[in-house]
Amino acid sequence: MGLLILRRLVATIPVLLLVTAGVFALIHLTPGDPIDAMQLALVSGFARLRHMLLSKRMSLPPPSMSTNLIFLSTASALSN
Repeated sequence: MGLLILRRLVATIPVLLLVTAGVFALIHLTPGDPIDAMQLALVSGFARLRHMLLSKRMSLPPPSMSTNLIFLSTASALSN
């Protein structure tokens, strides 16, 4: 019984890694910018300036798999 539970726990590790990579890819493959989604439309020069300032203040990282690895390492460090 204990061996079965251990095998199942070990099998969840690749599943969790695949799920996080899949969700990460889906989030970054969708068109648009998170700031655009918050503001709905960037029409005026003021809105463009606000977009630049918000993205700088939020320090949005460039989408890449290294960002996912940083997320996973931070999540594992917080769980310890």
